[in-house]
Amino acid sequence: MSVAHSFGMARRQIAALALLCTALLVGHAGAAPPARVAVVLSAEGGAYAEVAEAIRSGLARDGGERFRVAIMDAGTVTGALEADPATLVVTVGMRAASAVQEIAPRTPVLYTLVPKAALDRLLAAQKGGAKRSGIYLDQPLERQLELIKLIIPAATRVGVIFGPDSAKQASALESVAASIGLKVEAEAVTSSEQVAVALRRVLERGEVLLGLPDPEVFNQATVHNLLLAAYRAGDPVFAFSPAYIKAGALAGVFSSSGQIGMQAAEMIAKLAGQAAWPEPQYPKYFTVTVNQTVARSMGIPIEEERALHQKLQPVAGAGS
Repeated sequence: MSVAHSFGMARRQIAALALLCTALLVGHAGAAPPARVAVVLSAEGGAYAEVAEAIRSGLARDGGERFRVAIMDAGTVTGALEADPATLVVTVGMRAASAVQEIAPRTPVLYTLVPKAALDRLLAAQKGGAKRSGIYLDQPLERQLELIKLIIPAATRVGVIFGPDSAKQASALESVAASIGLKVEAEAVTSSEQVAVALRRVLERGEVLLGLPDPEVFNQATVHNLLLAAYRAGDPVFAFSPAYIKAGALAGVFSSSGQIGMQAAEMIAKLAGQAAWPEPQYPKYFTVTVNQTVARSMGIPIEEERALHQKLQPVAGAGS
């Protein structure tokens, strides 16, 4: 091979490399900047941090370089958003939701870890055309009632105490219960002081007690006496949180903070940039937990949690 020929090949290789570098630079310069997702926490640590971490890891896994996540505190969110404007805001917990609602940003907002009644109020109060959606903290009514039928197939009457928030679900609960052969025996209260009397009436008429998230019914002041009275009456309690199941409820279905965060990451990846946003969603991922100690003491045979979870998977709950 001649020197001239070798020199020509080298020149062509250098030219090709230069073109490749130029193409890469142009492509990088033309790439869209990552969407800035501001995750606003009601408090540091705990369940709030678990949601944030699940969002961050979910977007990193599914969205690659499309998103940049910034964690913010509800107390300083106004200044933080001014310093680092977001493409999309995710609130975690009620305090964060209220703080962002007060700012009323035109930025799209996804609410998480907020009960259905509170989230519905937030969305109803929203003015203008800003995009808003969320993930309810509550489980769909279908999922909760089906768990009762799976564990106690002979049950025909389910007792419920409605508070100011949960009362909005009374009609839907009665409809869903009737569709699977259950009659709702309900009492309504407006304050925690009325729970004890309402509970006695419900336990007289019902066979099981379904707990719905309502701060006037289930709180630190009422839960111990409520669980104890139901146990003494022989009425198993189906609760909505692992803490209440551990404290003495028979069983319950709930979504962990990580599961809520995983669903939020999926929604962000899907909704970012879309013109229209969907209505709020019920939790897609969930966990079934059974208090085996309570089950044994009440003489109630129960399938494994994994088997119960599998049987609940097809229950969509869209109509709750």
